[in-house]
Amino acid sequence: MSFERRRWHGHVVLVSLAVVWLMAGCDDTEDVDIVPLVDAPARVETLRQVDDQLHTIGLVLKTLVNPFFVDIERGARLAAQDFGLGLTVRSAAHETSAVQQIAIVDEMLGSDIDAFVISPVDSVRLVPILKQVSAGGFPVITVDTPLDAALVRELGMVVPPFVGIDNEAAAYRVGAYLAERATPPVDAAVIEGLSGNAASSARLRGVRRAFAETPGLRLVAMESGAYQIDRAYGITVHLLQRFPDLGVLVSDSDHIAIGALRAIREAGRGGNHHPLVSGFGALDEAKMAIADGVMQVTVDQQGEWQGYIAVYYALRMIEGRSVPPQTLVDAILVHGGTLGDG
Repeated sequence: MSFERRRWHGHVVLVSLAVVWLMAGCDDTEDVDIVPLVDAPARVETLRQVDDQLHTIGLVLKTLVNPFFVDIERGARLAAQDFGLGLTVRSAAHETSAVQQIAIVDEMLGSDIDAFVISPVDSVRLVPILKQVSAGGFPVITVDTPLDAALVRELGMVVPPFVGIDNEAAAYRVGAYLAERATPPVDAAVIEGLSGNAASSARLRGVRRAFAETPGLRLVAMESGAYQIDRAYGITVHLLQRFPDLGVLVSDSDHIAIGALRAIREAGRGGNHHPLVSGFGALDEAKMAIADGVMQVTVDQQGEWQGYIAVYYALRMIEGRSVPPQTLVDAILVHGGTLGDG
């Protein structure tokens, strides 16, 4: 079922099919008031009666080159439409452009933004500028990637609410899926997104845990692909040279997997000599590779739901109402057995 159909099915509530609430430190969900979407027009009218100026949310993304973040934007725009909000969208050029993203937030602080939804490029380097945002009285929601909670607390901030997936649990499932299909003894490698990034670190922990539970599966290398196809290609070329028997290759994103698959193909590693390959993102190219049998699994992070929920939470915070500290959207494994679903 598509995002649109789930969104408008009967009296769909915001999180009907996609969300698991984790109320950290809370014993009840009394103040989590999810508004039925069919009531959105009446809600907008109420907002107009209270405030002639509709609220504007600033959505700051890592990049719009990656279709996953386009999905987040799409969901955010649907929420803005449903709840009568303005939405200003800005993004960095690349998923590694922390300095540019900091400058974007700083610039938006001087504009008519009432709350910020951000997918931080760097979980540490974005903390100081977001402290300024919070100190200015602007609500902050993180989406896809959380901030470094320890640093946030050290600087005297309240950890912003987070909307995303459980990256460690999703990566564990990916690792277990590959391990079940590998033939030990086998060498495995991981190409991360960004070393030290909260999401990448969580995914690495999940994969390592799955591999540690599999006798005869040896993790022989971990490299950083920076979410770039060409960089992943070059890393994979060297990995295949260093480890001729490499049988499993875990990629932190589908873009990394696409670069790795090109290197594998050019190395002539087809048939039984083709490593098992995973991705993250459920891009169309990844699904085609799975259908072709050269890639085994990827993860649908339901970016539209993430963007939708994050914007809704921003509105709640503007109104002075509470939101859950952490909201996890289902991460869905996509493999040969699921491609025909939905």
